[in-house]
Amino acid sequence: MPQRRFLLRGSVLLAGMLVLWWLILIGPLLAGLRVVTDFSLRCLPGASGTPAARALPNGDWVFRVPVRSSWLNSPAPDSRVPKFRGVQLEIPRSSLILFTLGLPIVWALILSSPISRRLWRPLVAGTAIASALTIMQVLFFILFTISKTLHLVTNGVAAWFLDYAAYVNNNVIPYAAPFAIALGVHPGLRSAILSADPGTRANYATAPGTGRTGATRNGA
Repeated sequence: MPQRRFLLRGSVLLAGMLVLWWLILIGPLLAGLRVVTDFSLRCLPGASGTPAARALPNGDWVFRVPVRSSWLNSPAPDSRVPKFRGVQLEIPRSSLILFTLGLPIVWALILSSPISRRLWRPLVAGTAIASALTIMQVLFFILFTISKTLHLVTNGVAAWFLDYAAYVNNNVIPYAAPFAIALGVHPGLRSAILSADPGTRANYATAPGTGRTGATRNGA
């Protein structure tokens, strides 16, 4: 059946992309993510000229984030204590690998659709959205870790909300977001998976993809 071939193609691509990610892509993706994270942290108020994100020989990351001195129970603002202090934080490489998973999944899902000249559009859009989301996830993870380490949030409701947001950021978004992104940027793929019309799904699974549904290609 066409749908089975479509699902088989998608499954093989997803499995292959995950193997490629684990064996080859993790290193380059982490390196690129570290460069962008370093630039983002340097844009924060109070950031110094020193590197804000660097990798240790063992692969772990060291971050330097500016924090207001008043949050660290420093002396009064009129003293000679600087307004901001750099807080250094070391995060294991294993805690950051999961944030690089989104891009390979998005690529596999989009490439599982029938090949066409317009396929580059959802591929570029999906890559851009997944990359931006990954950067925001890592920045939130860093700021959350610093907040927990320094006990910056002590209010019960605020602390619960922050913990819940961290759970979603670390355990839900890395797995759910790639599928939502791929379906969002590729109308044809979205129709093939979510359409209630079996004919639409079957037509899309066999016909060359143009970003339109099978019903549209058949003149409906």
